[in-house]
Amino acid sequence: MPEFIPPIPKDFHGSMGEKIVYDAFRSLPDKYTVFHSFAWTDEENKSFKKQGEADFLIYDPDRGLLVIEVKSGEISIENEEWFQTGGDGHRRLMHKNPYFQAEESKFYILKQVLERRLPRNEKCPINTCLF
Repeated sequence: MPEFIPPIPKDFHGSMGEKIVYDAFRSLPDKYTVFHSFAWTDEENKSFKKQGEADFLIYDPDRGLLVIEVKSGEISIENEEWFQTGGDGHRRLMHKNPYFQAEESKFYILKQVLERRLPRNEKCPINTCLF
């Protein structure tokens, strides 16, 4: 079983999808590390501190990092707007594009974490996906 950070999540923010994905990740090999609800604050711009959160980060020492954004229910796109239909059947406009949400976290991790903390000649591939 992989290492989970935190070892036991406090909650899944009301997302059944996050719980399902978390449980599925329990079957990953030991070499993986799974970060749940990775929150970040970009303090580089002093006048506006940007904040974000990645539902999951999966670290594989052989392949790098994967940033995962999880959405429950049915997801649809119309005229470049994202909609989510929950278990209650109610369709809602999503205020954030989930793909861009994952990308924001990816670029924060690249710039503020990897580039600053890895030795100059080391690389760590990073990518995003939606569940």
